[in-house]
Amino acid sequence: MAVDITEEEEKSPLYKHFDANAEFPLEDLKKMTENCELSPEEAMTPDQINDLFQEGYLPGEFGYCCYPDGSAMLANRKSMPDVTVEMFDWWFCWHMIEPLRYKIWDPNNHLYCMTKQPEKLQDASVPYHERYWDTDCEIMETHLPGEQAGHVVIPFRNPADLGFDVQRLAEFKGTIVCSGNARTPVTMVHFLRPMEHGVELRSRFWYGYHVVNGKIEKVQLPPHVKFDAGRMRNSLMHNINEFTNLSRILPGLYEEYKNVPI
Repeated sequence: MAVDITEEEEKSPLYKHFDANAEFPLEDLKKMTENCELSPEEAMTPDQINDLFQEGYLPGEFGYCCYPDGSAMLANRKSMPDVTVEMFDWWFCWHMIEPLRYKIWDPNNHLYCMTKQPEKLQDASVPYHERYWDTDCEIMETHLPGEQAGHVVIPFRNPADLGFDVQRLAEFKGTIVCSGNARTPVTMVHFLRPMEHGVELRSRFWYGYHVVNGKIEKVQLPPHVKFDAGRMRNSLMHNINEFTNLSRILPGLYEEYKNVPI
């Protein structure tokens, strides 16, 4: 079921991109995420994030791992044909300016999105990938249609602030969109690298982890907070769905709006 659209949004030129039927079939998502729990040995730990710069693939590229203390880790890998690194960085500036742009991304689960620093994202003197560093974005979304909506503020960061090696970052031909701080108990990494016919996105989420003094560390979770297998599987299905749709719509949106001020 598609999210609500206001009368004003229906009149927007962007509304033509809102496809209420863009949902990845739920049964297909369930099949894709069957039996994909990772062992602790397979799951990447935060101190291994620089291994993402290596050629090839690592253990645990797809799935989730739940730990006895209530924390968890999630990984997804998505090929995005015809998408470029610049498109991806442009998207993470462009979509946070008005809620309809976020709804286009996932018309069945994305309800609201707005940056708290629009002037920084719109500063054409700064490269796209640096504009969203140190900005906060308020979002509301569901993981799957029909679920209760969650409300979070995502603190986007410079990858170096999460422990990525500065020299490797300078040499990297891709981009890293990441978030986390001392107040947020979830740390996110979207590691995007160029491939022959587009890009490849390798995502990592650490639930029950925050960022302190340039390192990703565990949070002492309250006893009632637990990132269990059901919750992680729903999160993985959501991640598959939204980035599958983004891969489909991004080349066209970029071509249409790349020369229009954000």
